[in-house]
Amino acid sequence: LGFHVILTDNSWDNIRQARMLGLSVYYGNPVSEHADRYLNVKGVGSVMALTAERNFNLMAFLHFRHVFERSVVYILSTLPEDLRHKDKISNSHKDRLLFNHDITYHRFAKMLEQGGQIKTFEVTESCSWLKICQDYPGCILLLKKTRRNQLVICRAAAEESIHAGQTVVCLVSADALDSGTT
Repeated sequence: LGFHVILTDNSWDNIRQARMLGLSVYYGNPVSEHADRYLNVKGVGSVMALTAERNFNLMAFLHFRHVFERSVVYILSTLPEDLRHKDKISNSHKDRLLFNHDITYHRFAKMLEQGGQIKTFEVTESCSWLKICQDYPGCILLLKKTRRNQLVICRAAAEESIHAGQTVVCLVSADALDSGTT
């Protein structure tokens, strides 16, 4: 989509794979003193805490909301009960939960392990968001690129504002890929 992305991880294998895909990387803990000195976030507009570790995601969220504006720091839930009982989640981050459809890290990872893919679609008059959803049932909206070339990280109700001329990035299950036609 043409946006600057930095993957941070303390797993060398993940860093190596990301480099092979052409991503900028930081090897180490992104909330460390070392990262404060050497992790160059210039040009980065948003932060998504996407690990399997709930406490680490919370720590990254709390750290980066002071580096960036709070409104551009997001967190992926690791536990289904976080999503079912949003009233039990701290008010400081419950509106920053990523994506829709009760997606958790474990559900996201399982869909990918079972052959699901992250796909990009150009939304047009003939290929509307509704048609994409019909062709790929259960697809999960992750990101969208607006006509003004802005990246929007999607949360609940983002689907209501998808229009022709935008690009959407979705997680599509293996079953939906087999039946998809778009």
